[in-house]
Amino acid sequence: MRQAQGTNLCGYVVCENIRMKTSERKLADKNFQLLQMRDQLLEDDRMKALQEEIVEFFLEQVIDPNGEYYYP
Repeated sequence: MRQAQGTNLCGYVVCENIRMKTSERKLADKNFQLLQMRDQLLEDDRMKALQEEIVEFFLEQVIDPNGEYYYP
């Protein structure tokens, strides 16, 4: 995956590359289906989905006092 020339989506491209190289190494059937669905989304929809995942991570793992990465 490469950043399209003339765009400012560098952070998005970096996150997608990290995600593809780490979380999707072992594709189960469900993960494979999700990967195919994600690849069929428009760029705006992919951006929104990525933003939602990041927000969910912060809310559940960083901000929540019971989260794994919570630091008072």
